[in-house]
Amino acid sequence: MRYKVIIGLPRWQLLGPVVFAERLARGLLAEGHDARILLTEKDCNLVQEPLPEHPLPPDLPCDKLPAGSDDTWGQRWEALERYLEERAPCFYIMLHDWRNNVIAPRLSRRVRLIGLVQADSELEIGQATRLGEYWDAIVAVSDPIHFKLATKISYLAPRMVTIRNAVPSLEVPPPKPADGPLRIAYSGELRPHQKRLDDMLEIARRLAIRGVPFQLTFFGEGTHRATLEEKSRDLIARGLVSFSGRLDGDALLEALASQHVFLLTSEFEGLSIALLEAMSRGCVPVVSQLASQAAVIRPGINSLTSRVGDIESFASHLEMLANDRCLLARLSRAAFDTIAEGGYRLADMLNSYLRLFEQVEASSSRGGFVRHRGGMVLPPEQVGGVSILPGKYDVEINYVHGLSPWPDPPERRVAPRNRIDSHSPVPLEEHKILVAAISERISGVDVFAAHLLRGLRARGFDVRTIGSLPSIGEESILSIDDFKSEERNPTLHADYLGWPNLWRAMVANLSRLAPCIYVPNYDFEFSCIAPQLPANVRVVGIGHSDDAWHYEHIGRIAHACDAIVGVSRAITDHLRSIAPDFAGNSATIPYGIPLPEEDSKVAVGKPDRVFNNLLRIVYTGRVISFQKRARDILAIAHALNLRGVPFEMVVVGDGDLRQTIEREGRDLVLERKLWFTGCQENKRVLEFLKTCDVFLMPSAFEGLSVGLLEAMSRGLVPLVSDIRSGVPDVIVHGENGLVVPVGDIPAFADRLEWLWKNPADLRRLGAAAAATVRKKFTVDQMVDRYVELFRQMVATSSKRIPGPIMPPKHLADEIKWSTWAGRIAANPMASARRVARRFFGSLPGPL
Repeated sequence: MRYKVIIGLPRWQLLGPVVFAERLARGLLAEGHDARILLTEKDCNLVQEPLPEHPLPPDLPCDKLPAGSDDTWGQRWEALERYLEERAPCFYIMLHDWRNNVIAPRLSRRVRLIGLVQADSELEIGQATRLGEYWDAIVAVSDPIHFKLATKISYLAPRMVTIRNAVPSLEVPPPKPADGPLRIAYSGELRPHQKRLDDMLEIARRLAIRGVPFQLTFFGEGTHRATLEEKSRDLIARGLVSFSGRLDGDALLEALASQHVFLLTSEFEGLSIALLEAMSRGCVPVVSQLASQAAVIRPGINSLTSRVGDIESFASHLEMLANDRCLLARLSRAAFDTIAEGGYRLADMLNSYLRLFEQVEASSSRGGFVRHRGGMVLPPEQVGGVSILPGKYDVEINYVHGLSPWPDPPERRVAPRNRIDSHSPVPLEEHKILVAAISERISGVDVFAAHLLRGLRARGFDVRTIGSLPSIGEESILSIDDFKSEERNPTLHADYLGWPNLWRAMVANLSRLAPCIYVPNYDFEFSCIAPQLPANVRVVGIGHSDDAWHYEHIGRIAHACDAIVGVSRAITDHLRSIAPDFAGNSATIPYGIPLPEEDSKVAVGKPDRVFNNLLRIVYTGRVISFQKRARDILAIAHALNLRGVPFEMVVVGDGDLRQTIEREGRDLVLERKLWFTGCQENKRVLEFLKTCDVFLMPSAFEGLSVGLLEAMSRGLVPLVSDIRSGVPDVIVHGENGLVVPVGDIPAFADRLEWLWKNPADLRRLGAAAAATVRKKFTVDQMVDRYVELFRQMVATSSKRIPGPIMPPKHLADEIKWSTWAGRIAANPMASARRVARRFFGSLPGPL
């Protein structure tokens, strides 16, 4: 079986966990698995790390979290959740990424979580205590750590396993210098916490006083290096101490091959990778007595140990090794054999993880451990003197908790012997087609509904809306008041137990209209009736957006749909992934839009631009943070202004962030470089697009943006985020548009500046964009595909699986008797009036 494995790290800093991650990823890749590193805090301005980041290995798949440098923690957690869910089913290995592992309770079971405990420290044990119940497996790198975990959180013991860290091994030990000074090495991070590096300098001084010939070399970097160099200035001058900096991979192993001793004075460790590397090259460990390393350290056999802080004992051990080269050689060979023969080879570690992945998958398929969902729990601000997540982040947690969690796979449903009542096929022309429209706000889905209805009616079908389309004032934005609307029963109200009555009325209404095709779109409150509909009411579920809310909706009713449509390939693939039982009745049908009347002139219709003309940029859509990342619009405008690019940024739409952006960008608004039109009628927006050059879409996700297609049809160059849904179906970077990483403000500004400086490329890309829409995304093409889908669907008997009504969670909670009783207790008089109104009609007086 081929596994998809993601290993999470904050940054690439060549610490022990990073070395482990690199070696595991390389081993998995060599075995044909899909393995990659995810850097969650690369280029993140929220945390100032003292250690420098190292260059990423060019041959190792590494991803940067798709978030902006100035994004809040809430936005970053949202981005991490999306990143993992988009790649599920997968395994996510959680290491020392304390600030971001907090999203574990929100992840669906499609993301298998493997938590690692690599040290016997408050940080590691504390994380396991907080998050262990959400991990599918807990890996300890040594038996003592495993025992401590099992003692502290015993209820998680069945999911604990020991997998030792491993290092590249040799067939025979490398030769060591037979004479000369005793070569002592330390490799790792140079920081005062944990490692007790000042103890090493004191040990060196005592050796020098005793006249022991030695050379102590520090291989590593860190915040404490300058302090150590200052304190050891005299030892450095005498050639007794040196600092070689951090060596990477093979270079470090080669350097260790020429050393005699590995010195480690730490007050705590896990199973130190640096220690294993040194032993694999025949270095004798002279280390602290730590229970966590008991599996590999055998005092007097392959090593020498001292109590933490016992400087005299450390110095005496080193003096003995310097004077007794036979003892040194014997311990060196034993250290080498411990690694070569004790299960510390890379192949041993890799096989152990593959067996663990197999066990986790097998347990899930047998109905074993089922991970529950919960709320995020932040780590403390500091642990053991180490700052983890300084400050208060209640607002950030509340932001994430307010988002819909990604759905778990729907329960497998066993089809009954007799599915729903079967009827003889009825020609499509005899079916009514009912498309739901939402009256709460204008959206691309409502634009799609209008185009589909018009296209179907033009082909002679009886089409109707369910519900009413949104409007501004008295004029409908989409102007389709000429369609017959099947209104829901207005005499029923959704007070306390009213929803079941509404659903029954909806079932009766659709049954009366049969044979018909029902397209619920995102009318979540009523689409839940699908399992109760008769066979001659065909149901088509459509995945309109690449987000948890829409996937939960389709996953909940998929068994009761005759067909499932995704508006992009990514959405269809994800729907098939979360509901594999229903993959056979799924299809991808992208949106289509009407072409402009002057379509033939679009490619050449824009006037020639000269170098210093204004670049007119437009954004159309909701002015909100979630999904649309509207704050990025202002950041991009400021970046362009600083570069001296003459531009005009127009925001067509409205939302919660509009006033904030207008206030924070007041200087640009006053200069007319940034201005807002508010919501506009669709036909006015289409006319306005003709005067613009670039369509800006900084979204974190989309389905397939109707606004993008409309802008491209008018010859605008799309400058969009690199997201998986919609964009790859439409845009080829550099051919008919430009694509940049989500939240990368400098990259957006770079592309806009380039377009301003290269008007010929602006025209070339705009013409190609218009040609793309003409070729692939017209209304006629979309409607033809739906007609073909409908025709195939009604030509065969329905295979839907009947069942109870499947309301969304917020309505399921609302109709509980406990909720009903709470409302009565809160206001008995109002409850009595509601009941009276239900049974006897309207009553005077306030409710």
